[in-house]
Amino acid sequence: MAQHRDYIYLDTSACLPEVVEAFEAKRLEIEAHEADLAVLTAEDRRLAIISFVREPVSFDLSEVREITTDDAKLLASTGWYLPLDAIQELTPRAAYELSNHSGTLSLTGLKDIDEESATLLSRHRGPLLVDVNLLSPNISKILSRNS
Repeated sequence: MAQHRDYIYLDTSACLPEVVEAFEAKRLEIEAHEADLAVLTAEDRRLAIISFVREPVSFDLSEVREITTDDAKLLASTGWYLPLDAIQELTPRAAYELSNHSGTLSLTGLKDIDEESATLLSRHRGPLLVDVNLLSPNISKILSRNS
């Protein structure tokens, strides 16, 4: 699949009207910062991430505390700076998806990561920001292979 370096817009013309209405209401709520991204339900977090992918200046991802594999895959499809600093742990599958991201990836809150996830994350194609003071020396060494 070719990489797209511009905005991607969701064509809602083929969606059910109630789906479009629900998506738009949630998007407006998120953009108005009425929703705290740290405590969103999985479905609402997914809508927030879709909104971010469509328009990265719509809100800040730095309060997102957990990320699913699907969320990671969607975010990795962008080349934008991803400030995911509230995430403290990362699964191998999410690490694999994020490794496909080409922009700056900030995970300065990351504390709990196993060697498999660290190895996958070290393959990230762009700059990787972590706080080595929060990680074991072995994990820090693995992540330092990111170039």
